[in-house]
Amino acid sequence: EGEHTPATLTDALGRRPTAGEVAGALGEGFRRVLGAELEPDELDRDEERRVETWRAERYAADSFLYRC
Repeated sequence: EGEHTPATLTDALGRRPTAGEVAGALGEGFRRVLGAELEPDELDRDEERRVETWRAERYAADSFLYRC
């Protein structure tokens, strides 16, 4: 099987978007599709640990990045 490279926002946009641009676009998508308004907030320690676990175990895994 051929080698696959992950698609990135940088590739799609031709530039690297800022974190604020990505957050704004996601919030706008939730608003449009779900009618949900997001409120800025901070993660608590448990949420931060879960995010780090998901990032390390799932989203950084080759099986996630190179899925077809």
